[in-house]
Amino acid sequence: LERLSPEALEKMTRTDYKGNPVNEYGGIAESLLAVHHLTGNPRHLAAARCFLRDWFITPLAAGENRLAKLHANTHVPQALSLALASDVVPDPRLLPAAKFFFAQVTERHSFAFGGNAFDEKFHAPGIESADFTDLTGETCNTHNLLRFSRTLFARTGDPRYAAYHEHALYNHILASIASDTGNTTYHVAAQPGRFKVYGTHDGCFLCCTGTGVENTARYGQGVYFTSARDVWVNLYIPSRVELPALGLTLSQTSAFPAGDRIRFTVKTAAPSSATLRLRLPAWLAAPASVRLNDTALAPDAARTENGYLVLARTWQDGDTLDLTLPMAVRVRPAMDDAKLVSFFYGPVLLAGALGKADMPLTDIVNSQTEFHKLPPSPVPDLDSITPASLVPVTGQPLTFTARSGENAVQFIPFYELHHQRYSLYWRAKNP
Repeated sequence: LERLSPEALEKMTRTDYKGNPVNEYGGIAESLLAVHHLTGNPRHLAAARCFLRDWFITPLAAGENRLAKLHANTHVPQALSLALASDVVPDPRLLPAAKFFFAQVTERHSFAFGGNAFDEKFHAPGIESADFTDLTGETCNTHNLLRFSRTLFARTGDPRYAAYHEHALYNHILASIASDTGNTTYHVAAQPGRFKVYGTHDGCFLCCTGTGVENTARYGQGVYFTSARDVWVNLYIPSRVELPALGLTLSQTSAFPAGDRIRFTVKTAAPSSATLRLRLPAWLAAPASVRLNDTALAPDAARTENGYLVLARTWQDGDTLDLTLPMAVRVRPAMDDAKLVSFFYGPVLLAGALGKADMPLTDIVNSQTEFHKLPPSPVPDLDSITPASLVPVTGQPLTFTARSGENAVQFIPFYELHHQRYSLYWRAKNP
C-alpha cells in the first residue's frame, strides 16, 4: 500500500458510488488494528489507517447522512473500524462518526426485525415499506452491527447499544437460523407473504452462512460487561459468568422471554463487594421489581441510573436476586407508513403464520435470489391493529391470535417461524 500514490489509494478505497463496490474491504482496517494491538508495530497501524478514509469520516462526523445507495456490509464494518481506531488514532472525529453511523442505520435504515438494506444497499433514510422485496435484511449486516453495538457500549456505557443488541439478536439473528437443521439465511425477507430461504453448511455456503455459523458461537457475548467492581447485565439469557477479579460467579436462570422473572444466584468463597447494574428495557409494560433472597428490597437498597437498576452491596455465597420484567403486546408503525404496523411482546417480534400455500418443494437454495421471481402470497388485513387485537393463547407462551373477519391469524415469535410463509407487517380493514 505504501508504494501507491495517494490518488491510486483513494481510487482503490472509494466505495461511495451506486452498486456493489469493486472492493468490499470493510473489515480490513479492523484486522490490521487487531494485529497492531498484538504487536505494537507502528507499520501495522499505518496500514490500518490507509483504510480510514476522509470521504467516509468527514460527513459522518458532521452529522450528515449520505448512506443512500451505499453497499451496506462494506460500510458497516468500515464504521466499526472507526470506533476501534479511536482508541489509538488521535483523530477526534472517529468515535462521533462511528456513533452517528450506528444511530442512522439502526434508527433510520432498519426493518422491524433490526436488519437493514434492500438487495444489500441502503435506501434513503426513513424508507422501510415503500420498496419491499424478498431481498431485504442481509444477515451479515446485523452480525456486524451486533459487534458494533458491543464495541460502542464498551466505550460509552450507553444502554441504547445494549437495547439494539437485544432487539437484533432475538428478532434477526435467531430468526435467521432454522431450528431443525441449523441452516442459515442470507436475506431475511421483510416483504409480507414471503418465506425464509436457507443455504447449507456443506453445499450452498453463502457469506451469511459463514457469519451464521459464527453467530451461534457468539450468543454469550454482550450479556455481561465489567469495569472495576461493577457488573452490567445487558441481556437476559440463561448463563453463568465467572468474575475472578471480584471473587464471585453470577448465574442467570429464566424462561425469558416466555416468562418475565429472571433469577440471579451468587457463588463466592468469601463476601464480595460489587455493584450489579441490571438493564431496564424501554419495552417494559410496568416498573420492574426486585426481590433479594425472597424479600422485597428496601427503598434505599437500589437506585435507577442511566437506564439501569443499580444494587451496590456485599454479596454472600448463595444470595439470590429475582428480577421481574413485565411485558405486554405493543405495536411499532413502519417509518414510512403509520398505518402499517408490527407487533411485539416485550422484546420479541411476533410473526403472523400464513402456512405453506404455493411454497416450493424445498426452501434450501443454491442462490439467495433463487425464488426472487416467485410472488408473495396475499396477506389478510386484520380487524384491528391495536395491542388489544392480539389475544394470548392459553397454555402457549408467546402465542397469540388476531381476527381477520371470520378467520384467525396465529402469531408466534419470528425466531420460531420456519418453512412457511409469514408477515411481519399488518394493516387494519378499517384503519
